[in-house]
Amino acid sequence: MDEKVNSQDLLIEVESLRKELRGLTQSKDDLQKINLLFNRAGQFSKVGYWIWDEIADRYISCSEQFASIYGMTAKQIVGTVTNLKENKFRVSEEDRERYKRALDLAHKSKQGWDIEYCYYKSGQRTYLHEIGELVLNDHGVIIKTLGTVQDITAVKEKEFALTQVTKAALEVNRELTFQKHALDEHAIVSITDAAGDITYVNDKFCAISGYDREELLSNNHKIVKSDEHSDAFFMDMWKTISSGHTWHGEIKNVNKTGRNSCCLFYTADAADEQERVDR
Repeated sequence: MDEKVNSQDLLIEVESLRKELRGLTQSKDDLQKINLLFNRAGQFSKVGYWIWDEIADRYISCSEQFASIYGMTAKQIVGTVTNLKENKFRVSEEDRERYKRALDLAHKSKQGWDIEYCYYKSGQRTYLHEIGELVLNDHGVIIKTLGTVQDITAVKEKEFALTQVTKAALEVNRELTFQKHALDEHAIVSITDAAGDITYVNDKFCAISGYDREELLSNNHKIVKSDEHSDAFFMDMWKTISSGHTWHGEIKNVNKTGRNSCCLFYTADAADEQERVDR
């Protein structure tokens, strides 16, 4: 009777073990699927992950995306690369000391790090962004380091290009400011829209005309027009300007007090994207 009971108990135990094994196998399959999905996600985002064993002083796991960033395979890295702080194979010489200081600080403070550095792959500079996190045991001892690395070369190249364009634009703006200052010191300047309304006057224009800037803006040049010139004179000037040519000649204006002043005018147009004169 006892033997029968023992046999039944044994069968129950065996069946229980089978279920556990099936569960473990299923969990292993799930982990493999998750790892596969993670690697695929890493390929799209150019993010690779790695796990470092602080006790064994070596990589114990990494994604293929992580390895491919450095032109290697995961098998070449795991179990063979030692000394995380040195890592000569993946941090350029120019950034290696800064990288080591970041890791030293992280280990002393037992906190993670976030750093950008360069790596040269086939002679080409690659910009990388790395985030590291430390894993502690119950006694506060660092046992593992987890990290991600992302290739940010495309982003850095766009930033560099934007910096260059901005620098060039600032230089052009500086030159234009200088030219405008020189022009304002030696000439009267006004800008009108296509309808002839004044949109800009410099200080010298205000001084000679006797009008405040607020009185001139949104008005037209009739405010300073004298009776010296005929309508045909101004029609000819407008015809020249609207055809894309520069008009120059002498115009007699009248200031706010009624006093006449003669000015040598050089007039040019500015066109919009449809090549229509807009000022």
